Amino acid sequence: MTGEIFAMPSGAGLRIQPASFGDVMNLHNELVKALRGVGVADLDVNKIGVAMSSGDLGSAGSVLVDRVMAVASSPVVQECIMKCAESARYMPQGMTGPDTKIDMELFNNPKYGEKAREDFYKICAKILEVNMRPFMKALISLLKAVPPTVANVPVPESK
Repeated sequence: MTGEIFAMPSGAGLRIQPASFGDVMNLHNELVKALRGVGVADLDVNKIGVAMSSGDLGSAGSVLVDRVMAVASSPVVQECIMKCAESARYMPQGMTGPDTKIDMELFNNPKYGEKAREDFYKICAKILEVNMRPFMKALISLLKAVPPTVANVPVPESK
């Protein structure tokens, strides 16, 4: 299996290949639903980046935490992440050790479930990053072309 490899907080490794287009689109759609109503107009990525690098998150941190909790608390988003995780492998013994599939049973494994739980949010974040990156690059490029007066108009809720 090829793909991007990441070090986890516990010392384990994570190898991720992009998931199928259908699985990624399901994840994308559920992320949008989870973030709807949380408010994105006040999400200034530049301010959050500066705040994170300085260690003083302040109000930018609370905005970021609201977004993260909206996504993390969605059972449907969690299901979509786990579906995309089927194209990833967890290496509990480190970057070059044997690997195992990522599913809910990984986190109950008596041998390395506790280590995997320590890495849970990082695993999810990296799965999101690898699978959503191509879409975000294109979306950001498109949004840069939208005049600010149009970008600030609220999107009506779909019924």
